[in-house]
Amino acid sequence: MSHRNYRRPNRPRKDSSRYKGSPLGGDGRVSTYADKAIGAQWGGDNSHGHQGYARAKAGAKHFIRARIRFAEKQQLTTDLTRLV
Repeated sequence: MSHRNYRRPNRPRKDSSRYKGSPLGGDGRVSTYADKAIGAQWGGDNSHGHQGYARAKAGAKHFIRARIRFAEKQQLTTDLTRLV
């Protein structure tokens, strides 16, 4: 059950002035082995019911690590098949 059982006021879903004070962030990493650059951004709507800033940042960092790992594994597989 929802924590609010009453009808919510009719207001716009994404009002830009509502989130202008929210911090935005971004990060990226370059894999020299796989010759790829991966980046991610986070921030924006950190209000009640959405992810907080720290959790969004952790998710973006996890995304970057995972994509780099997948790219390097793919490159390693490609290099090993060339040797055989």
